[in-house]
Amino acid sequence: MTNLMNFNLKNKNLFLFESNGKPATIAPELMEFEGYKDTRKTWQNIKEKEAFEQGCEYITLMGDELKVFKNEVLKIHDHVKVVDEISTTLYDLYKSAPRLDIVLEEGIIGVMYYSNSGHANHFKKFMRREVNPQLRKEGKYDHTENELMNIEDDQERTLKIKIKRYEDLLNIDGTDLIVINQLNTLKLELNQLLNSKKIDQVNERVNEINNRISKTTVLREGDLSPEAIAKKFNIFSLSDKPHILFAENLARDLGIYLTPQGNSGYQDDYISINLTDKGGKTVPEVKYSQAAYDLMVNHVEENGLKLGEPSYYKKGKNKGDYKSAQMMFLNERKININELTYNLYK
Repeated sequence: MTNLMNFNLKNKNLFLFESNGKPATIAPELMEFEGYKDTRKTWQNIKEKEAFEQGCEYITLMGDELKVFKNEVLKIHDHVKVVDEISTTLYDLYKSAPRLDIVLEEGIIGVMYYSNSGHANHFKKFMRREVNPQLRKEGKYDHTENELMNIEDDQERTLKIKIKRYEDLLNIDGTDLIVINQLNTLKLELNQLLNSKKIDQVNERVNEINNRISKTTVLREGDLSPEAIAKKFNIFSLSDKPHILFAENLARDLGIYLTPQGNSGYQDDYISINLTDKGGKTVPEVKYSQAAYDLMVNHVEENGLKLGEPSYYKKGKNKGDYKSAQMMFLNERKININELTYNLYK
C-alpha cells in the first residue's frame, strides 16, 4: 500500500492510496467526505445495508498489517488535515486505532451511490482519465509524479522526476551511499537551474521596465502639460495657479482623454502619457499635442465655457469680495476658478 493521492471535488479532499494496483481509502475519511458526522455508525450501517463483503468492497487491518500500513502509508506521507479547527495528520489521527477498515475501489463507488452525493460519477471519471491510464502503463499510479509531468520546463521536469525516484529508493534503503550521492548531485543541479531561472526572470523584468521607461521618456515635440494648457486659456484655481484639472475635463468632454494610471508610454494623435516627477515621486502624466490644443480652442470659441453663479463673502473684512465660482463640464464635473478666470469667461 503506497502512493498516496488526492481525489478533489468541491473544495473537499479524499485521501487515497494504492492497494494492489487499485485506489483505496480509510473508511472514516470516506464517510466524512460524503458528509456524514457519525462516521463509525454510518459505515457499519452501509456495510450491512449494501451487503459489503470483506476482500471485495473493503478489508480490515489489525495487528502487524495495521502497523505496516501506519508506518509505510500514513507516517511517510504525513498529510495534514483539520479536525475541530486543529491541524493534525492522518498518522496522528489513526496511530492509536486498534483496527481500521480500508474501503476498496468498488466500496468507494458503492458508498458514493448509497449517499446519493453525486460524487460517484466524478470519481469514476477520475479513475478513467487519470488513474487507470497510468496503472495500465506503469502498473501503479503516482500522484506526485503525475503532477511533475505537467511541469513545462523540460530540464526542470526531468530533474524533479529523477530526484523523486532516487528519494523513493532511499525510502527502501536509506543507507545506499551511491543513491545518496546521486540524489545530492541532482538537487544541487536543480537549485542551480532554479536560481538561473530566477535571475533570467529578474533580467526580463528589468528589461521590461527599461523598455517602458524608454517609451515614457520620449516626448513628442510641442506636447503641452496640463499647466501649460491652463495658462494658454487663462484658467486659474482659487490659489491663483494654473488649474491642472481644466485640460483633463475639457479633454474628457472632447473624448480624447485616457486615464494615465497603467497607461505609461501611450501615445496617439491627441495625447501622450509620460512619466514625470511630482513632489519627489515618479507618476504618469497626460500631455496634449498641438492637434489636441487646436481642438480645444475651436471647442471653446464655438461653445464657450459654462460658468456657475459666483459666491461672495458675506461677513468679515472680506465682505462683498469674490469667494469662488465653478466652471462646469459634462456629467456634472466641476472645477473651482478664481475671479480673474470668472471675469474673463462670464
